[in-house]
Amino acid sequence: MKKLFYSPKHKNIVLGIMFSNAGTIAYTTALSLYILDVTQSVMALSVSLLLNTLPIILASLISGIVADRFNKLKIIVRMDTLRIFLGTIVLIAILSMHNPQSTISLIYLQIVVFAILETFQTSSYQAILPDVLSNDELLTMNSTISGFGEFISLISPVIGTFIYTIFGIFGIFLFLILSILISIYYEIKIDYIYKREDSIKDSKILPIIKEEIRDTRNLLKYDVRVTSLYFNGFTTHLFLTPF
Repeated sequence: MKKLFYSPKHKNIVLGIMFSNAGTIAYTTALSLYILDVTQSVMALSVSLLLNTLPIILASLISGIVADRFNKLKIIVRMDTLRIFLGTIVLIAILSMHNPQSTISLIYLQIVVFAILETFQTSSYQAILPDVLSNDELLTMNSTISGFGEFISLISPVIGTFIYTIFGIFGIFLFLILSILISIYYEIKIDYIYKREDSIKDSKILPIIKEEIRDTRNLLKYDVRVTSLYFNGFTTHLFLTPF
């Protein structure tokens, strides 16, 4: 672990992922609590949590294709930049509208978009690692990201809850901006050079997406083991996350 952070390229990747995920998870957790405060409805809270999960399943069908065909580093940075932009819009809406109930639909939409952005960013990170790391470094990096990911997933909701309770929605928005800006600072320092392949450049993306969706459907239809694993994970997120 100590050696890992003595390598600039390792540090940039790990800290870029860590701060981006920490800010996003804390922010979306606080938004769910805001929805609960405004609506006093557990069902509304459950919907917000579901909306943070379901888009990932759908977006994952095409996020890998996009990451393979375009500049991965630009995707990573732009997904973070869009988070700040969307967060600003929602904050302005919350502060300017007299009836907080009227902002709930906008918050739901933002949660969905955040989940989609996270999916594309995660796929881009997974695709960029083999381009900037050796095989041995890749194994170490994957284990490090996995360990940090578990830690961030545990601590970020606590941070989001604490900040929202003490400082309100404006405080958690500032935390999001700070986390994302730190993340972007490390992301743009990742030593990655985009090389566009001719075979990819001349092909169209829409037919490839349709082919990937068709292959996934066929795989789920004809391989019972894969179907079982897929729907087990799906139903686990579907029912346990809102609970």
